[in-house]
Amino acid sequence: MALNRRDLLSAGALGLAGSTLSGCISNPSLAPPQSASTLLASIDPELRPIAKSFLDKYESGERSRVSAATLMEKRGDMSWLETIQPSQSPGYDVKLIPGVANGPDVPIHIVYDDTQGPKPAIIYMHGGGYVSGHSKGLIKRFNSLVKDFGCVVIAPEYRLAPETTFEGSVNDNYSALLWTFKNADQLGIDRNRIAVMGGSAGGGHSALLALAARDRGEVPLCFQCLIYPMLDDRTGTNYSPNLGRGGIVWSEAENNFGWTSFLGVPAGGKNVPIAGVPARRTDLKGLPPTFIGTGSVDLFAEENIAYAKALIKAGVETELYVSPGGFHAFDNIAANTRLGQTFNSAKRDALKRAFTT
Repeated sequence: MALNRRDLLSAGALGLAGSTLSGCISNPSLAPPQSASTLLASIDPELRPIAKSFLDKYESGERSRVSAATLMEKRGDMSWLETIQPSQSPGYDVKLIPGVANGPDVPIHIVYDDTQGPKPAIIYMHGGGYVSGHSKGLIKRFNSLVKDFGCVVIAPEYRLAPETTFEGSVNDNYSALLWTFKNADQLGIDRNRIAVMGGSAGGGHSALLALAARDRGEVPLCFQCLIYPMLDDRTGTNYSPNLGRGGIVWSEAENNFGWTSFLGVPAGGKNVPIAGVPARRTDLKGLPPTFIGTGSVDLFAEENIAYAKALIKAGVETELYVSPGGFHAFDNIAANTRLGQTFNSAKRDALKRAFTT
C-alpha cells in the first residue's frame, strides 16, 4: 500500500491515525512496551535520573512522541535532542549549491579550519528520524570537530520526509559530497581524506551516502562514522528488540512513522525499496572503513550490531563500540557523564585514526 505525502502529514489532524496510519505503525505480534522499572534497570546508573525524567514527561504528557499529529511541533523544537547550543564560528559560511539528478539547490553549512595545507573533511548529516532536525543548530558541535581534527565540516540541509522520500534526501547529501570533492582545492581539502558522519537518522544517511558514493564511483571516501545509526525499517514493525531496549528518546512507534515517511510505503513490508534501507542491502563490499557506536539500551543496538557483522563479512574494516547501559543520544544528552565521555572519546579516536592512516 503506497502512501501519499499529504496522507502522512494530515493523518493526525484528520482523525486517520486509528485507520490508515495505524495500520502501518502497529503490529499485534510485537512485544508490549516494557514497564518503566524494567527499562530503567537496563540503563547505566549514572544515566537513570535523566532517563526517568524522559519517561515521566512522556507519561504526564509534557513531552509528546513524534507522529503525524505532532510532527510540525517537533520540527519547531529540537532543543531537547541537542544540549550543545549553536555559536558563531570565525570560519562559518552558508552556501546554496546545485542539486544532482535535476534536484533543487541544496543549502550547506561549512565550518572551516584556518590551518594551512590540505586537510580532512567531514560530510555531516543531522539526525531527526528522517522527518525532522536541522544542521544549523549543530554549529558548535562542528566547531569541536574542526578543533579536534583540523578539518572542514560540510553539513547539508537535506529535504525531510514525508515531503520527500529517501531518493530526494540521498541526492541532497550526495550533492554536498560531490560539491566538496570538486571544490577541494579551493576549500583546502585533501580529496583522499573525506569522511561521512552522523547520528541516528544522520547515521542512516551517512550509511546511505557511503553506499551511493561506492555505487556512483565519483568520490572516494576514507571513512564512515555511524553513531547509533537508523539502519533497518523492520525495527518496531515486524521485529521487536530484546527486553529493556528502546523507549527513551526514540520509540518503536516513532521509528515506524519515520521509516514509513522516509520510504513512502509501510515500513517492514514486502514492498519496501531496498535502496533506501542500509540493513536490507546485500552487497556491502567496497565500503570505506567504518566505526559504529551505540548504546546497549538503544532501540537500534541490535540492528547496529547486525550491520557491523555484515560489514565485517563483506571484508570492510569495521570497529563496533557498544556502551553498556547507554540509551539513544546519551552521548549528547549526558555528555559529561562517565559513559558519555568514554563514548565520545571512542568516536574521536576512530576519526583520528581514519585521518592519520
